[in-house]
Amino acid sequence: MSGRMLGSIRGSAPPSLKHFVLRSQVLSLYRQTLRLSRRCSTLDQRKDTCAHARQQIEAMRGAQEPHHIKLLLSEGRNQLKSLETMLNLTQ
Repeated sequence: MSGRMLGSIRGSAPPSLKHFVLRSQVLSLYRQTLRLSRRCSTLDQRKDTCAHARQQIEAMRGAQEPHHIKLLLSEGRNQLKSLETMLNLTQ
């Protein structure tokens, strides 16, 4: 079956190319955060960092507008840079 037919069977249209690209960017940002969390000094800090990242992504899961998703990605990248700076200062 084609993706279009599966989308109509499930009751929703398949994601557009723009949404597909944005989704991959969100997942990439999440993976970067998980990699960066390995530099945390304690296991508890690492767990908290991972849990916070997942919570943020889950909270925004319903975002549909590409402009809003891009804004959220920008905020996430800024938070990742702040975390990286903080981790660099503690080493």
